Amino acid sequence: MRSAASFEHDPVLARWRAPARTGAVLVALAWLACGAALSSRAVAWASPLSLWTDAAAGGRGGWRSHLGLGLARAQAGDPEGALAAYQTAFERAHGRAAVEAQALHNAGLVLLRAGRPSEAASMLRQATARTPRETEPAFALASALQRSGRADEAAEEASRGLRLDPGHPGLLQLLGVLRVEGGEVAEGLALLEAAVRRAPGEPALRASLGTALEAAGRLPEACRAWREAAADPQLRLSLAGLLSSRCGGP
Repeated sequence: MRSAASFEHDPVLARWRAPARTGAVLVALAWLACGAALSSRAVAWASPLSLWTDAAAGGRGGWRSHLGLGLARAQAGDPEGALAAYQTAFERAHGRAAVEAQALHNAGLVLLRAGRPSEAASMLRQATARTPRETEPAFALASALQRSGRADEAAEEASRGLRLDPGHPGLLQLLGVLRVEGGEVAEGLALLEAAVRRAPGEPALRASLGTALEAAGRLPEACRAWREAAADPQLRLSLAGLLSSRCGGP
């Protein structure tokens, strides 16, 4: 049996640091389509969802197939189907800590996106217990705890994650927001400034920085940060009211 550490280079498990690589992972697993099966199943594999559904049909497939099916179902907007696939992947991991953690982590993210943060936190805590040195599960757990209204626990988990990766922009942002909301404005502002330095092209970080600057009594700088963030079409509408009421317009 492979050790948990040996799974680090498995293509399905190259996951925490680059979630956007899902498509590349599906391509990398083309071994599923080797030989004569490629031509006979070409129609069935017209999409990632159909590929993984075919691989796991009739109870077939190991943990790889069901992790892939869970990802495909989540991307297709089927959270309950994704959760069921991740449960099967977990069961078929047979004690492999890295695989179990991946299934738990992915299920936790599905729950978080579905507006079920307390359930997500429970799932993600199990994931971090299996991979305590991974930063992304810590970030996901801290986010779920924050959305559950458990600010102290969220701050504790975010701090733990930052001990693993002191420059993680998301953890810096999350802990910075929590510190500002808790009245520790100077510390929160410093964390958010560090987050922006680490990822200067991320508008959401500048939006949070603007709120911290306002809390510190530095409204002109806050307005500048909000305007920079509002250049992103995804944030423009949500910041419009703030810019109008605090900064005299966009």
